[in-house]
Order: sequence, then structure tokens, then C-alpha cells
Amino acid sequence: NELAYAERQRLFEHIKGWGDYDTTVISDGGGIFQRSSKRIQLSEGVCKMLGIEDAYLSGEALIQAMLKAPVDLLYNGGIGTYVKASHESHAEVQDPANNAVRVDANRLRCQVVCEGGNLGFTQQARIEYAEQGGHIHTDAIDNAAGVNMSDREVNLKIIFTSTQASSLPLKQRNRLLSSIGDTVAKHCLDDNRMQAEALALAQLDAFEHPPRLLRLRDMLLKEGRLDRRIDPALNELSQLSLLPQLAVILGHEKNRIHQALDDEGFEAWSHFTDPTFEQYFPTPILKKFKKEIHQHPLKADIAHTQVTNHIVNQLGLFHVHHLQTLLDAPVAHICEALMITEKLMDIATLKQTLTTTILDSETLHGMQRGIQEYITHFAEEWLRLNDVSQINSATLTQQHQGMRRFRQSLQVRGIGGNESSRYLSMLKSAIQSGLAMDMASHLAALPELTQMATGCHLSQHLDLPLNRCLYATQAVLHILPFSALEIPMRSSEWGSKNAHPLRREWLNRLTMLKKRATEKLLQNHTSHFIKHGEALWSSHKHWSYLQQFNMEAAQQGEEKGGSDEQRRMQLMLAMTRLEALIENSE
Repeated sequence: NELAYAERQRLFEHIKGWGDYDTTVISDGGGIFQRSSKRIQLSEGVCKMLGIEDAYLSGEALIQAMLKAPVDLLYNGGIGTYVKASHESHAEVQDPANNAVRVDANRLRCQVVCEGGNLGFTQQARIEYAEQGGHIHTDAIDNAAGVNMSDREVNLKIIFTSTQASSLPLKQRNRLLSSIGDTVAKHCLDDNRMQAEALALAQLDAFEHPPRLLRLRDMLLKEGRLDRRIDPALNELSQLSLLPQLAVILGHEKNRIHQALDDEGFEAWSHFTDPTFEQYFPTPILKKFKKEIHQHPLKADIAHTQVTNHIVNQLGLFHVHHLQTLLDAPVAHICEALMITEKLMDIATLKQTLTTTILDSETLHGMQRGIQEYITHFAEEWLRLNDVSQINSATLTQQHQGMRRFRQSLQVRGIGGNESSRYLSMLKSAIQSGLAMDMASHLAALPELTQMATGCHLSQHLDLPLNRCLYATQAVLHILPFSALEIPMRSSEWGSKNAHPLRREWLNRLTMLKKRATEKLLQNHTSHFIKHGEALWSSHKHWSYLQQFNMEAAQQGEEKGGSDEQRRMQLMLAMTRLEALIENSE
């Protein structure tokens, strides 16, 4: 490999072609051949590697044999479409120069495809290949680092047109640029890695909640971002071929979110504009030209690109649109709420630890998916209770510190009520996966933390200490069946076209009930919230029923009994009685 790299470097520096390649550095049996050759002799080793018996092939047949080789990874470069679906004609591909070497996707024997070139596969070929078990994204996903690098190069050049930066001596400027090369490359590679992980997590999300994918697809089709005429496979989204289709949807969803951030002026009021914008630039450039960087003419566009990538790559492909279907909130407010949630729960630290500690990808992806759901849940309730554009930085800092203290207190005193078994189970599993106690307890506490948006809101709204409001919220959750009501409503069976609008209405109703119940506990000066709550509500005629409902829900867990309609009627009855109890009515 080192010899081959050195030889390629020599050809590049001397502006020479493949005909000048030093064949003495090629492994035995290899060679440099013309695509137009009519007869190429192949060594035994090459035949074995390609899984063929012919000792002689034409240049075009050799290319086909290479494409169909039984290998782990097939990587293509350059421009040209080399693989089509078996049901497509060469004319449909519209690349006549490669008709003679093109193969059908169902003849591939590789495990993974990386499209280093442009348009290497037709979209139908990607889908056919994926349906037979292959792993493939799209050329746009696999090539994104190159586009990213070009964008960063242009944006750095703009910095050096400013008055102070342009006065930098040429040698000093070149040294500075040379020193940040590896950092910029790492940023691009990290972006690509996270985007690929986002697709893997989106595939898991689509398996668990298929309606989320379908609703997002339908919305993108309605807005004209997707076109069934160009990609007819969108009509029937197969679980076997989701990755290449999700890759297309991801690009359009990022464009949609970015446009909404532009239209809604996100950069002008968000708490996360400056931090995310500054992260785009290498530290040496930021330190030396911070003022010039913040005067960048493309600041809003860069900030919105950074936020969009972060939201989709880290927090989920479907989650912005999913929240739109549950709330009457602008995209910019949803993005802000998701990032506020990350901050309040210290998610960045936790996710970084998971990435470096958990080696098993299935375990890691399961944990990451769980975190996405917890963040989305908290942000959903936060948005029902707050206008995120009106929250000041001091309040966020105070609540961040308070949430951290509350989380750490859970490790010391544990969690009571029906959630204790879930906490202990998650704690044990996280430790067995290799997490240290502090991070394991952080992860295990997320189901409890995700319910605390009410406490954060009431602390600000009533001007009360945050820890008092959080403990009051916790008490409400432990003595009243809010979790028993919410968990079923957040399951995939409530995602259908008919059930989802009802879920939206009932989840909003539960959030307001939780707020009202917590306010009632806070009206008393006691710190013994559970005792106070039991004294306040235990005499109500529905108390026994709700306690029994809560206990049975904890015992049943994921077990389901009766029809969907019967279960919904049970939930409706329980919620109606819960509302009567909290409001002390009949």
C-alpha cells in the first residue's frame, strides 16, 4: 500500500498518466490494462479473487467481473453509472458510454457498496441490491465529505478577505492554513460519519415507528421535494431497502429544515447560534480572527447548516416533523427546544462517552435511539408550556445546573414509585455494557428526567426554586398514573392515520394535567410532596381506581390485552377520572 501510494504521488507531481505507472511495485498477478483491450491474460490469483474461471477476458468483461467480485466492499470512483436494476434498460440509465461494462444489481456479490464516484448506481439498482441484503446509501451520502471540504475552503477564504486577515504576511497565512488542514479534514469526516450513523438510527426508528417515515415521506411529496415519477419506489417503502431511500429523504429533510430556519430568522434569536457557528471554524482561526468570523457575510447560512446537520444527525431524521404533527410550533422553535433539552440533560457528554466506550454497534445504536426518544419527549412538553424564543440565557444556565444536581441526586437516593425497577434495570444493563457508574446512572435517569419539563416551566412561571418544582413533579408522577397513560400513547400502535390526531390531543391534555397537579402540590409549603399528594387526593372517589390502574400497568409492562379500541377506551376512562381527581370534580 505504501509503495502504491508513493507511485501515485509521483504520477500526480509529474502530471503523468497510468501508462507511466511503475509496474514493478504491483503485486504478483496484477497489472495496468486498457479498457479497450480485446484479450487480457489473468493470473490464477486474480481469477480466484474475482471468483471466475476464465483465464482470458476483454477489458470490458474484466470490469464486469470486478464489479461482480465476491468481496466485502465494492468502491467505485470517477463518473459513470456502472450498475442498474435488472428491470431497467441501458437506455433508461442514460449513460451510453458505459453500456458495455454495466451490470445488474442482482448479480453483485459484495457485502457493502461505497459510491466514491458520482451516479455509480441508479436509485433502482441501489434498492434492488439492498433488497438482496446488501448495504448501500447513495453517492450523495458517500461523497458528502468532498462537498463539505469545498464549502469550508470557500468560507475560510472569505475570512482572509477581511481587513485584518488580508494584511497577514503570505508566509504566516500559509503556515496558519497548513496547521489547520488536519482539523478541517477531521470535521468533514466526522460530519460524514455522523450522517451515516443518522441513517442507521433512522432505519431502526422506521422499524419501530413506520408511520413517522410515511408521514414525512407524504409531506415531502406534497411539498414537491420528492417526486414519485423520479423515484417510484417511494410508493412502496420496503423495510429491506430502506437505507438508500432514507438517504434520499435525509437530504430533502435537511433542505426543508434549513429553509425553515432561514425563513423564521433562527440565527437572530437562538441561544445556540454563536456556539454552533464558532464550532465550524478551527480553533487557531477562531482565536486569531474571532471578530472577523462573526462578521462573516454567510454567518446565518453557516449557522443554519450547522444546526440542521446537528438536529438530523444527532437527534433523528423524523423527529422535527414528528413534533410538528404533535404541536402547533414552527420548525425553528422545535430545533431550539431540542437543543435546549440536550443542554439541560447534559446529553453531549453522555453521547460522547457512549461512542468511545460501547464497542458493540447494536448496543450503541439502541442506546442512541433511546436518547433520541427521551430528548424528543422532553422537547415536546417544553414546547407546550414555553415560548422558546423568549427564554433568556441566565434562566437556561440556572436550569441546566439545577437539572444536573437533580440528576445526581437520583444516583444517591434512587428513584421511588413504579419507575424504580426500570431505573435499576437500565443501570445494570449500562454497567454490563461497559459504562462507569456515573455515566450508567446518567443514562438510567433519562426516563425520569424526560418528564421534568413541567418542573422547569413552573420554576420560571411561579418564581420558585427549581429543585422544589422538580421534586413536586416527581411526586406527581409517582402517585398518579401519568406514565401508565403516556407510554401506550407513544407506542407505534398509536401512529396510524386515525389514532395519531387523538394521540396529539390526549398528550397535550396530559401535559396540562401534569402541570395542574404539580401546581396544586406547590401551593402547600411542605417538602413532603408524596404525603401531601396522597392526603390531597386519596379521599376522591377515583383514587382507588387510578391506583389500581397504575399498579396493573406497571405489572403488565409491554403485554397487551384486548383490541386497540378496548385499550383506547380504558385509557380514555382513566384519563377522564384522573382529570376529575386533579380538579376535585365528579
